[in-house]
Amino acid sequence: MRPRSRRAAPRLIANGPEVPDEDSKEWLWTATIATTSNANALGHIHDRTAVFIPSDRYDQWLETQPQDLDGVDGLPRELPEPVLQVR
Repeated sequence: MRPRSRRAAPRLIANGPEVPDEDSKEWLWTATIATTSNANALGHIHDRTAVFIPSDRYDQWLETQPQDLDGVDGLPRELPEPVLQVR
C-alpha cells in the first residue's frame, strides 16, 4: 500500500498477504507498522511515531532474502527524521 498525501512524497506502509498455514487455500492479510521513539513536536501526544520509509529506500527495507542482522540493525538510524506538525 502506498498512501499519498497532498503535501508529502509517497510513503510506504509495510503490509502484504500471508498464507496462514500449509493446508489453507485462503490468504491472511496482515499489516506491520514500524515505529520509533517520538522526539519531535508530537512527542507530548504520543511517545511513538511511525517510521516513514522514503521511496528510494524501499528495496533496502523490503529485501526478500535473508539478511545478516548486523547489516539491518542500522537501517532505522539511516532514515531522515520525519517532519510532523501539530495542527
